[in-house]
Amino acid sequence: ANIRAGYDGNFTSFHAEHMGKPVISMRAQLPEHTPGVVTVPQEVETAKDQCLTPRWSVKQTRYGQAFKATMHISPWDPKTDSIEVNREAGEYGEMLSRWNFQPAVKVHSTDFKIVAFKPSGWLDESSCERDANIAL
Repeated sequence: ANIRAGYDGNFTSFHAEHMGKPVISMRAQLPEHTPGVVTVPQEVETAKDQCLTPRWSVKQTRYGQAFKATMHISPWDPKTDSIEVNREAGEYGEMLSRWNFQPAVKVHSTDFKIVAFKPSGWLDESSCERDANIAL
């Protein structure tokens, strides 16, 4: 795959090709620079065991995450924003084009932060030492 992303402070763009064939292209004016922008500060934390590792990993583990960002949200504007899915690109473009996806909003953040916490039930050093002494 050949993936290119661009960002000039006013617009952002994304273009992906697979096996030399274009699959998807997008260009959008950043929400901060559009009329009707809504700015929403976010600070969210999941429960300590709410997230799961994928089923195909060796051991499924529960863990928590936290997010913090200032989200700038505005309506998708076909006058300044575009998205194109190439139907002739084979499996990827063909599959995406079946959805007839039409964006309704766009979101941008320059300060997005995410953290994943230690797995639920994590044993620290002191509990491991205590358990080792009990086993003796």
